[in-house]
Amino acid sequence: MRICQKVPLLASATLKSQCGIGKHLQRFLHIADPQDQQSLPGRRHGGEIGVFNVDFCGRKRLGNPGKPSGAVVILDHDHIILDNQRAMGLQQGDGTARVTDHHAHHRMVHGVGDGQTINIDLVFRKGVTDLGEGSRFVGNENGELFDDTDGFHTWGHSCTARDGSRRNSPVSRSGFFLKNLQERSFTVPHAPQRWPLFMSEKQQNAISPRREEDFPEWYQQVIRAADLAENSEVRGCMVIKPWGYALWEKMQAVLDRMFKETGHKNAYFPLFIPLSYLEKEAAHVEGFAKECAVVTHHRLEARDGKLVPAGELTEPLVVRPTSETIIGAAYARWVKSWRDLPVLLNQWANVVRWEMRPRLFLRTAEFLWQEGHTAHETQEEAEVETMKMLRVYETFARDFLALPVLCGEKSESERFPGALRTYCIEAMVQDRKAIQAGTSHFLGQNFSKASGIQFQGRDGSVQHAWTTSWGVSTRLIGTLIMAHSDDDGLLLPPRIAPTQVIIIPITPKEDSKAAVLEAAETLAKTLRSASFHGEPVSVEVDARDLGGGVKSWEWIKKGAPLRIEIGPRDLAQGTAAVSRRDRPHKEKAFLPMAGLPEQVPAILEEIQATLLDRASAFREAHLKPLDSKEDFYAFFTPKNAAKPEIHGGFALTHWNGSPAVEEQIKADLKVTIRCIPFEESPEPGICPFSGEPSKQRVIWAKSY
Repeated sequence: MRICQKVPLLASATLKSQCGIGKHLQRFLHIADPQDQQSLPGRRHGGEIGVFNVDFCGRKRLGNPGKPSGAVVILDHDHIILDNQRAMGLQQGDGTARVTDHHAHHRMVHGVGDGQTINIDLVFRKGVTDLGEGSRFVGNENGELFDDTDGFHTWGHSCTARDGSRRNSPVSRSGFFLKNLQERSFTVPHAPQRWPLFMSEKQQNAISPRREEDFPEWYQQVIRAADLAENSEVRGCMVIKPWGYALWEKMQAVLDRMFKETGHKNAYFPLFIPLSYLEKEAAHVEGFAKECAVVTHHRLEARDGKLVPAGELTEPLVVRPTSETIIGAAYARWVKSWRDLPVLLNQWANVVRWEMRPRLFLRTAEFLWQEGHTAHETQEEAEVETMKMLRVYETFARDFLALPVLCGEKSESERFPGALRTYCIEAMVQDRKAIQAGTSHFLGQNFSKASGIQFQGRDGSVQHAWTTSWGVSTRLIGTLIMAHSDDDGLLLPPRIAPTQVIIIPITPKEDSKAAVLEAAETLAKTLRSASFHGEPVSVEVDARDLGGGVKSWEWIKKGAPLRIEIGPRDLAQGTAAVSRRDRPHKEKAFLPMAGLPEQVPAILEEIQATLLDRASAFREAHLKPLDSKEDFYAFFTPKNAAKPEIHGGFALTHWNGSPAVEEQIKADLKVTIRCIPFEESPEPGICPFSGEPSKQRVIWAKSY
């Protein structure tokens, strides 16, 4: 029987398919009353418990029909307990499951953890078994039960002793009667783990719900399964865990190199911004006013056993929502002559924008980002800089994240507060919504006038500088998850993956363990000498004392592009089992180890190209030119209003430039203009919403 990753319990009329009862059990169970389903109050352990009434059919398949019907199947996230008629005293939370029911005829406990002891009182009908009350047995890493007598596992029609030999099973033919077990138990030599329910034949995936079932929840489950991040105790803030932060560090490293190649340097500016700085730029402060966190006191004092703020500041300080004003103040001190220009700086920092509806990586009150700020002598130079950095983001998204993005200008309502023009890259993710993946702003002279960035020009006149700002954030991680991941977890493009190749040693026997581990380390060293996209291949050996299947699934969920398994037989044959994350998880290629240093970079490059091709094909399939209001509204209206299915996409539709039209569509459909795409030869037409002339089509979509 297959033991796989956790899936939620489904109160389905088809116990056979929805609850994952495998082939061994299907022949014994028959649904008695599909409608008679209930929860088991007060017996929860890590999730729902589903109770299903079934007919239990005798010892020999469907024979012995005289057995009572109305058996109950109790399902929780850790065990399956089959019990005839009733289950009393089910207790969990301390690693045990105890069932006491003196009306019991047939029982099975399955899916217990590795090294976990299960205590069950069993009182069988006289003559059926000689197993007494209080018997104990232990689970192994495959979720099977072991007795203490000779190491037999008590599942199926035969069993395997610990020495590998096959013997007569201590289980009766039905697979439910546990015989000849003593009241002692042994522990399998691995750390205890909780095993989930096995999956149904329909759901062969690690993540539940699947994308098409509940995309927002699927997204959260992928983050959890990949161990990327979690919500913190502070509302709206997240803890970025090591694997998630390693991904951000990889993005940082690539972008930082690209910034420096275009002449930029890094600096750092204060986290706190005087309120008066924001007030200097009216449009800017209005755009961020509702999102600002403000510091008003500078110390705490104890009063009546409580700490209270004291020492009110003479001027409130705003926690950085963005840094145009504080950096502008510095530029005003630094820039005195045209010879001091341009100033090309970037800052890696955190910012705070108060979010009422947070979502990990996409919208959090605090997030990490980079923000570039430049000052120029002329308008033309500033505009060239704005477009140059937009193209840097486009290149990064395409070549490293395998994300095809659309470039264009934002409409006035979507423009950065205080900017003359905002340009963006927009990505489509798998629920067909848009994510603004990066922005570049031409600020004109608005901020330089507010901050006093003046210089003596070449003609001796005093002039204001022309400024830009541009940035991307950890939002890119959320975009990456939504664009590429599947129902088995995260899927990372190799060029951005923290670990590109994971080597998993398979060590079933102690006498071959050292040789396998040595071979794994040797292969890792050899692979690190190979080059992929101008850098050494990133390799990790997972030598943890866990089963190979457990480790393999963990790395599948984490999105490692390439998995290489090496066991004793592989060692003897000089081969290794190679699995690609972009292929079905059961697909393996057995390749000669000696050739892997040459083959691995090529395989990684192929995975990178595959992900970009998939994402491009997906976007093209859901990018629709629409010319009527009726078609437009139908495109963005789900068939199921109560629980909307995945629908819509990117609509290429004419617009007359009216903010009123834009606002009405946003109110009706929650659809906005994502960008006005760059077109060498814009197609004029008629706006279907107003009947007025339109200069070109624009991209409309629902978005995050």
